[in-house]
Amino acid sequence: MGEAYTAVLEKLTRDSIRHDRDPRGRFAWPGAIGADEWLMPPELMSVHGTPQAAALDGRTLKALSKWELMNFFSLTLHGERELLAVISRHIHSDGFEAPSDFFHRFIAEENHHMWFFSEFCRRYGKIYPDSTVSVASEDLRPELEVFLSFLRVLIFEEVGDHLNIRMSHDERLPAIVRALNAAHHADESRHIAAGRQIARHLYARLGRLSPEEDAAFRDQLKEYVGFTLQSFYNPQMYADAGIRDAYGFRRELLRQPGRRGQHAVVLGRSAAFLRSSGMVLRPDELF
Repeated sequence: MGEAYTAVLEKLTRDSIRHDRDPRGRFAWPGAIGADEWLMPPELMSVHGTPQAAALDGRTLKALSKWELMNFFSLTLHGERELLAVISRHIHSDGFEAPSDFFHRFIAEENHHMWFFSEFCRRYGKIYPDSTVSVASEDLRPELEVFLSFLRVLIFEEVGDHLNIRMSHDERLPAIVRALNAAHHADESRHIAAGRQIARHLYARLGRLSPEEDAAFRDQLKEYVGFTLQSFYNPQMYADAGIRDAYGFRRELLRQPGRRGQHAVVLGRSAAFLRSSGMVLRPDELF
């Protein structure tokens, strides 16, 4: 795995350097975005396929699409700050010599992403506060804790990238929304490719897990995925869209059986990768 592992990371580093662009002159920012426009496709919204969505009028649904996008972009920029903390801890650590150069490029690109997502939110809405819940992993041995940290990074990026791809091609959305999603996907495709290589490498170095370690790993991974999915049901965005009893509205949405199917779609690529790598075998081990 060593030479192939290093070769892939070197190629991804070269690709990153070749595609480097300063985001401050990259996008055409409109003066305003109309209240009658979809900012997030209705099929990707947290209410899709539920009785709650059917009960909302068209104006409220479009207002909610704006705040769902603000929430998604806010989650992305807060999450990327956490990713940078993980990468920075290991950028010059023993055992991470091969991805070290790529990590430098990763940090530069994530800084660009945080800038353009925060710029969009400030211009057209607001940045929602960080509601990240720390998932403890102090009961794991250090090598397993590091592997789990990188696996969280990978899953977070793949969930976001699923939405980026869908939105970058949706002609119902304003050009600036499509452009930001497309730009993010272009970089994230490299991050995901590298993340999968690193996850496989770290997993191979772990050796056989004890039954207790295996159970703790799976429990903590499932807990992280659960928190990630629930973060897309931010009660503040329901309140901002004019929906009464935002917390009650959220509770009812999370009870809807149809939402589980949507979660499976969003996690589809991650689940397939984890199964093919032998890290997680069943969908119910994720959520």
